[in-house]
Amino acid sequence: MKTSELLEYLSRDDKWYLGGGKALVWAPEFPKFLDRPGFWDQAYYLDHAICPVFTFSILGEDYEELHTVSSDRVWRPDCLTQRYAADGNIAITERKCVTPFDALASTLTIENKSREQRKLDVILWTAQPIGSFAGHPFYNAVTVSNPLPADDGIIVFDHMDLNPKDMKLQKAMAFGADRHPSSHCVVASQLTGNLPEWRLTPFYEKMQHGAMPNSVSTSGVAMDLLGIPDRTLVYMGLHFRIVLGAGQSESLTGGMSVAPERAGAEEALLRSVRGSKPAFELARAEWEGFFSKVPMFECSDPYIEKYYWYRWYGIRLNLINIGAFNLKHPCVGEGPNPYYFRRNISYSAQCHLMECRWMNTPEVAQGSVLNFCDNQNDSGLLPASIGATENLDYLIYHSNWGMAIEELNRVHPDTAFLEAVYEPFKRYLAFLDRERDCDGSGLCDVANQFETGQEYTSRYVFADERADEYSWYDLSKNIRLKGVDASVYAYDLKRVLSKMAALLGHEDDAQAFESAAEKTRVAVLEKMWDPEAGFFFDVDRTGEKRSWVKAAVGFYPFMTDIASEKHLDIFHKYLFSPSEFWTEYPVPAVSADDPYFNDESEWKSKRHICPWNGRVWPMTNSHVCEALARASIHLDPELRPGAAELIRRFIRMMFANDDLARPNCFEHYSPTTGKASFYRGVDDYQHSWVVDLIVKYVVGLLPVDEPRIIVDPLPFGMRRYSMSGIPYKGHEIAVSWDEDDGMRLTVDGLPAGRRPTLGRLEFELPSSKA
Repeated sequence: MKTSELLEYLSRDDKWYLGGGKALVWAPEFPKFLDRPGFWDQAYYLDHAICPVFTFSILGEDYEELHTVSSDRVWRPDCLTQRYAADGNIAITERKCVTPFDALASTLTIENKSREQRKLDVILWTAQPIGSFAGHPFYNAVTVSNPLPADDGIIVFDHMDLNPKDMKLQKAMAFGADRHPSSHCVVASQLTGNLPEWRLTPFYEKMQHGAMPNSVSTSGVAMDLLGIPDRTLVYMGLHFRIVLGAGQSESLTGGMSVAPERAGAEEALLRSVRGSKPAFELARAEWEGFFSKVPMFECSDPYIEKYYWYRWYGIRLNLINIGAFNLKHPCVGEGPNPYYFRRNISYSAQCHLMECRWMNTPEVAQGSVLNFCDNQNDSGLLPASIGATENLDYLIYHSNWGMAIEELNRVHPDTAFLEAVYEPFKRYLAFLDRERDCDGSGLCDVANQFETGQEYTSRYVFADERADEYSWYDLSKNIRLKGVDASVYAYDLKRVLSKMAALLGHEDDAQAFESAAEKTRVAVLEKMWDPEAGFFFDVDRTGEKRSWVKAAVGFYPFMTDIASEKHLDIFHKYLFSPSEFWTEYPVPAVSADDPYFNDESEWKSKRHICPWNGRVWPMTNSHVCEALARASIHLDPELRPGAAELIRRFIRMMFANDDLARPNCFEHYSPTTGKASFYRGVDDYQHSWVVDLIVKYVVGLLPVDEPRIIVDPLPFGMRRYSMSGIPYKGHEIAVSWDEDDGMRLTVDGLPAGRRPTLGRLEFELPSSKA
């Protein structure tokens, strides 16, 4: 497969999400106006919403709007193509995209299929609210000011949003087209129905004698009839005259850009709609360029192959690369939606390091860590999430920073990067020791149900029957639970900090961290492992009483060297048991025999947004797949078929109704039916790692510290696979398998290993590049 073929390979007719790889995405959760030209449903700039964006109205010779009827839609990562019919003989093709300059652009190609000349007036317009908009929880939350037409026919204005947590974001926006308008108008209105309907606009009456009045007026009493201030719509319209002879067509591109400052917004729009290439070609080139930066992969399993490429689409869709505000480094948002997900979130950042390390350069993976180092608070706490201008810096998410940094450095060794993160993570570990291991047990406490990222589950009922009533906004009410996941993460951080310290010449630190890691390892084995039950359990605040809850985090010690051969029966007794975790769609967050287990998103009889009492979460699955795969490689090869099967079933679950054309990634799924949390409206949720599982366990490339290549794939039963362009310690690796040709390894284009059967290959790298 060629890079140029991937966009078409991923095409489908049931998606609409678009992103440009910077700060702006168009991913409305529950869109109402997909069948309308333009972008009337909301867009998201970092963690803030812009609603609406803009639309087109096409007027006939009587200045009445021609009703457009959508006939079909084709989505690709770079472009959403829609076709419309209007007035019996007008055909319209629209290409929507987000350009690499943070502009939403729509190109209309209008064709006159009649035998007569048609004189049409196209109005590109928006209605920006002042005060609030539908779905925004606060009055007086949005301001729009200084909408001024520039000499180039572009309208530039300032936009400030206070989202639900009073996070101010001052930004500038530019609005215009690929040519100067014939006329324009900017006018304020008291609040009315803000719908993409021509007759609701002031322009409907102002469009006299074939033109707008070329006026700007945003003054007046800013109060609605109920006395609520600042309930205003600012209408901005640009008018274009199009004359089409019989059979002729003409294209018009309109757009809206967003940037921190006015000059940047205007430049971004001009580059997007008045450059040497159409906007949709700019978007296509950037997407193809992104795909060229990741390993090329093909295999005989169509689901694994499709999901590999779909996951890279999801990563770029959620990419944040603006170099401004609190996010100075590139990173990946947890999801495309504002306020909570389109941020650098510590719980999911571990996943982004694991996946983005396979890009040909490490900037995105490293940036996902460096943003947290930049925003660390004085206590050593790393924020739970980093937004454009506000951080969730009174709360942590427990995350496996140690493993993620170690794995990244194995692929892209970088001493300077390790030096940059060493002191911040040393301070963070001191915070954990002080605040989450107050009794010096070596185990790590969970202080509320949110900081594990796994709320509404019986894990916390064990600690406090009212744990689900405590808000993360009021930490005066908290719990204390020594968590398996939190303790495994703390162990890995101590272990990796010891390695980093030794590498950087801090011998005293290296010994101290090594001793601390050993203390945690012993504590997990002595306190959390129940030899009678054969499972790793959370422990109460005293460190003496084990929980009764069998949670999926009980498998996490196998991601490390904490667990050994003596613990392996946990997989046969629990993971592979249909009455525990081996459900129709494994792995539920808690065992199926848990008294609080529910497979339909209900917690205590109410459907919840983020329940962890029985749903299958891709995040948990990534961890359990990793744990089982590592155990199969290092402890018991008889587990290898089961590890391959779990990874395969995990990937297949993320295809709606097993439809090869419809991959996705939702927050959680039913362990019984595989049905996804469609009700959340959150597609393409980047809260797990899958690319990394494919590279390591399907292709078989297992990164290590030493300058050595180890390839040891799990038995997926494939007839063939190939992956090329894999970055590894400064080299380019390719691995292939074919039933007829055997297994091949190349390094920098040269043969480095071959065998006739699927199995283990090793190759010592030249030390100069490692």
